[in-house]
Amino acid sequence: MRNDWDKRIPNLDNKTPREFIDTVYDIFTDGEIVTELELVGFDTSANAVRKQRVKLKHLKSNGSPSSADESSSTKDLLLKLEVYRREIKVLRGRIRDQVDSDIVIKKEVSFVETLRTVTRDRINPKWLIPNKPVGDKKQAIITAQLSDTHFDEYVNPAEIEDWNAYDRYIAEKRLSKFFTNTVKLAREYMSGFDYRGIVMPITGDLLSGNIHEELNETNLYHMNDSIIHWYPLIAKGIDYFASEFGSVHVPCVVGNHGRNSKKPRMKGRVKSNYDWLIYALLANEFKDNSNVTFDVSESSDVAFKIFNTTYRMTHGDQFRGGSGIAGALSPILLGEARKRKRNRSAGVDNFDYLVIGHWHQRIMVKNVIVNGSLVGYNEYAYNMNFEYEPPMQNFWITDPTRGVTLSAPIFVE
Repeated sequence: MRNDWDKRIPNLDNKTPREFIDTVYDIFTDGEIVTELELVGFDTSANAVRKQRVKLKHLKSNGSPSSADESSSTKDLLLKLEVYRREIKVLRGRIRDQVDSDIVIKKEVSFVETLRTVTRDRINPKWLIPNKPVGDKKQAIITAQLSDTHFDEYVNPAEIEDWNAYDRYIAEKRLSKFFTNTVKLAREYMSGFDYRGIVMPITGDLLSGNIHEELNETNLYHMNDSIIHWYPLIAKGIDYFASEFGSVHVPCVVGNHGRNSKKPRMKGRVKSNYDWLIYALLANEFKDNSNVTFDVSESSDVAFKIFNTTYRMTHGDQFRGGSGIAGALSPILLGEARKRKRNRSAGVDNFDYLVIGHWHQRIMVKNVIVNGSLVGYNEYAYNMNFEYEPPMQNFWITDPTRGVTLSAPIFVE
């Protein structure tokens, strides 16, 4: 800019400050102006611009500039021009943000209404209702439970004697095997049934979250990045189930790791949880597919019925303790008894089976079904001396008259 200054503005020194600003604005680009300021050693940082803005406001509040101001140096005038330019840019940005905000709000309202439409009146699909057996095959419905995947948590094998490792690549392989091995169990190991469909309860903790400082430091990706990456992969698996079994029902509850607060919440517990957002995205993905239904609960529990068997599902973090010789069984069985007592006192139909996750141990005892985990053994389990268990998920079959009959682990390694 300085090389051809006189050629482009031959009488610049004779102009008033206002004429100078107008002329520079007409001829030079913003980039050339900033370059000129930097060439002459002027500080164009945000702090310098902020100070100049204060100076300009002071001049404005005291009326017109004095004669001394009229003879200000070129550098001062250029800096003033940069201040004006940045203020205009900020104002334009605010207007654009407001327009974008209005669009986002409209989209959010539309999305929430879509979710309500998707989940309303589709909570108990008709294919879960008992029907007469077809031919020689006995009717049954598969359940494959997904929980405690802790996507994008990093498990360092060196810290647990190489008993396990976990990252995004390993998690993708395990998630894929969850879906394919479920079909393998049904078709090869438990064949001979007339499978009416599959129920895939998701009992939370899909992400590890940032509820602990160490997780915030070691998680491989930010939460929003993880959500965008993982929900399409889960949707792909659900679509695969639909192609194999015809119908899929997905009841959902949130876990404790997906919360956006350090301490557990009671009010607003569900919709402040990242698990809920993943469920909402999944439900929206299948809103036009009548073969796939969701029950995205707004409470910490959800009930569903398969044939004549009633299940109550919750994550399991409500049950505390488990350090004694009985391990996790004491708090789990105590929690199950309290839920039954709560339901009776409220006049709510009780349940045949309680389905939970959280404990990272696959347990089938009495009327309680506890899921394993996809993440597997980690540093916390190792240092707390918990019993080792390889990564696995739950598989069982519900009979029309006898309830849960056959069950097996879904190995994902």
